[in-house]
Amino acid sequence: MEVLKNYQWPGNIRELQNMMERLLTLEDGDTLSITSLPDYIINPSQSSGKETKAAFAELIENLPIQMMEDYEKMIYTHVVQFYPSFNQIAQALGVTHKTVAAKVRKYHLTSLVGKKYQHH
Repeated sequence: MEVLKNYQWPGNIRELQNMMERLLTLEDGDTLSITSLPDYIINPSQSSGKETKAAFAELIENLPIQMMEDYEKMIYTHVVQFYPSFNQIAQALGVTHKTVAAKVRKYHLTSLVGKKYQHH
């Protein structure tokens, strides 16, 4: 707890929530220990912003494929509801129309496209 209190949390509560979700998902047992935490949190004075970003990138790269797909599906399931077209969804997500079309098909989200869209 002391280590968690001493870390500055530049990403605020979201960073803490995301890290805890990842740790709980990746940890085998029922208990988290200090060794479960990323090094940049255990030794914040020894790491620079670049090292923190590198550690985060490494953590993301090491997530199991299924977990990445689950996150991706959650994102698409939420976002597609607020835009009436694949082009607008693609623009909002910073991806191509082709990518959106493939993901909507992959996750069977066609019926959700534009469901919460409102003209202003």
